Amino acid sequence: MSQTRSPGRRRRVVLGQTFAIVALVAPLAACTGVSKPSSEAHPGDDATTSTTGALATSAAALLPASVRKQGKLVVAIDPTYPPFESLSADQKTIVGLDADLLTEIGKELGVRMEFARAGFDSIIPGLAAGRYDLAISGMTDTAEREKQVRFVDYFDAGGALVLRKGDPTATTDLPLALCGKKVGVQTGTITVGLSKTASAQCTAAGKPAIDLQMYPSVPASVLAMSSDRVSYVWTDSVSAAEQVQKGGGRFALINDGSQPAHTGIAFPKSSTQLTEAVRAALQSMVNDGRYHDLLAKYGLLAGAIQKVEINGAADE
Repeated sequence: MSQTRSPGRRRRVVLGQTFAIVALVAPLAACTGVSKPSSEAHPGDDATTSTTGALATSAAALLPASVRKQGKLVVAIDPTYPPFESLSADQKTIVGLDADLLTEIGKELGVRMEFARAGFDSIIPGLAAGRYDLAISGMTDTAEREKQVRFVDYFDAGGALVLRKGDPTATTDLPLALCGKKVGVQTGTITVGLSKTASAQCTAAGKPAIDLQMYPSVPASVLAMSSDRVSYVWTDSVSAAEQVQKGGGRFALINDGSQPAHTGIAFPKSSTQLTEAVRAALQSMVNDGRYHDLLAKYGLLAGAIQKVEINGAADE
């Protein structure tokens, strides 16, 4: 899991030469199977400070008139990435941090969030085509993605590899230990690029390239590792920890050496007014503690932010 950082400038994500072993300090909380994400009332909510109350009011006022009239926002989400998003036991309801967070933001803005399932690699094209108003799916805010969409950043996470427990790679310098090995990654994620960079380091060192295997989700990649189709799974540290926790002692994780990066809610490039409304609503939730309560529910406080930024990757 990524380390908590104060707001401010951050170094660009880079691939490190050495990777440290990570221990799971505490298991991540399991996703609940409620039919609609909700949050409990906080003591003193009725007596919210004037600053927070003014921020909440201004957030709702920032909504485009068309959204206020419609009363809802269509949200693209790929529910295959626990603990950020997954399907409940009935396979009908989307649960997880992202669903809870946007539902609470919707309450702050006075609109309903309508979740629409989408493959991860189809989300940004769908936003550009106007099929969705926004998207949330554990998506890393990068300078490259900011050329196509806008982000409201809400979480920080680093990268990690999932591997079989006892694998000697845990004590070996990476990425060279991955050379010639099969590595599973989720289609459309930034780990595709990281693994390609690592593969180039392998060939530059006179070693065989990494055999990159693409899968539609992290759980699918881990399933492939369980059946010996890949040797490693590359993902973010939160998703990696979730898979290790669910693995019943079969797996371990190691950091990939990258700096923590922002995870963001994505919007069409032209959607400046809605972006600012959501940013203000989320900042209100950070200020009054509701945001931190939601992260605590999923054991994700280590990735908490204090200042909500738009397009935070530009500050790296």
